[in-house]
Amino acid sequence: MNSACAGWVTALDQGARYLLTEPQARYVLVAGGYGMSRFIDVKDKKTANLFADGAGAAVLASLLIGVVIALIKGVVGLRIKGLYFALFTLAFAQVFYLLAGNRLLTNITGAEDGFTFDVPDWLNLTQNRLFFYYLTLAALALAFWLVRRLMNSPTGRVLAALRDNESRAQMLGYNVFYFKLIAIIVAGLMATGAGVLRGIALKGASPEVLSLTYTFDPLLMTLVGG
Repeated sequence: MNSACAGWVTALDQGARYLLTEPQARYVLVAGGYGMSRFIDVKDKKTANLFADGAGAAVLASLLIGVVIALIKGVVGLRIKGLYFALFTLAFAQVFYLLAGNRLLTNITGAEDGFTFDVPDWLNLTQNRLFFYYLTLAALALAFWLVRRLMNSPTGRVLAALRDNESRAQMLGYNVFYFKLIAIIVAGLMATGAGVLRGIALKGASPEVLSLTYTFDPLLMTLVGG
């Protein structure tokens, strides 16, 4: 049994168990990356479970999936306006809520129970609250800086014009659909980043995060001003 990464202790252990339980199997290939193995404790299996080698790829994949979902939502939803767009947004979120709770996707989403994973001690909210606070604060500052740079750019000025008077911006020759799509993709990216931080903080996720409650709460907070 060969391994490309000495830090992936859990994967090696599972591979060894597989060889013991499957007499027909002769080889098990466990592939990983050397870079992340330098930042984990090879004696601690908990730090080698999720954040051994695939942590960065998992985070990037989550952000990419969020952008793709926002792109699909924007391409379809921006063809309708007003109340119908709001109803489409709610229905779109409800589709993913139902899919996440479906028993057919238990291996992926964990169905109604969701799924959990281990995180290293330096990202454990219970053991290292202060560090996680600063990590979240840094993520907030980065998001604020990116949005501010966007709004001060020519694209942001067009978005502000669309907010004030969409018909006038369209009359000036701007592609309204294109700029609205940019806004939805940026919003989707921000929401996905917040979801990643929430998943790390709670060490798991459940279909409840896709329910209407989590859709209405930010809207109500924005309206009330909290």
